[in-house]
Amino acid sequence: MLATGMIKWNGDIGASDSVPAVDGAGNVYVGSTRGIVYSYTTAGRQRWNYSYTPANTTNWKRANTSPALGSDGSVYASGCASDQPGGRGEVTCWGWLAKLNASTGELSRCCCCYL
Repeated sequence: MLATGMIKWNGDIGASDSVPAVDGAGNVYVGSTRGIVYSYTTAGRQRWNYSYTPANTTNWKRANTSPALGSDGSVYASGCASDQPGGRGEVTCWGWLAKLNASTGELSRCCCCYL
């Protein structure tokens, strides 16, 4: 948003409670409730997106993430993914943390834990 209150640009990320992060060049990093982290230029052009989806899963609902910028030029994102398996009444949940290359969105490291 500009100082005048006018919207400079917007991107289609779906729902989000994420707090955007902005780097020194003005690139914006934001997460969505779809579990996707997006990067946009200062002009609003999407640079990349990263989606965390565990293997062999169905009906996944992912919590959103507020990205953080590292001093090493990385983007750190985290969230929780959960599934309600059909008919068993069990909930499987993974917490995850990803280290992404800020320029490309390429995954550098990821760890997850079963909750």
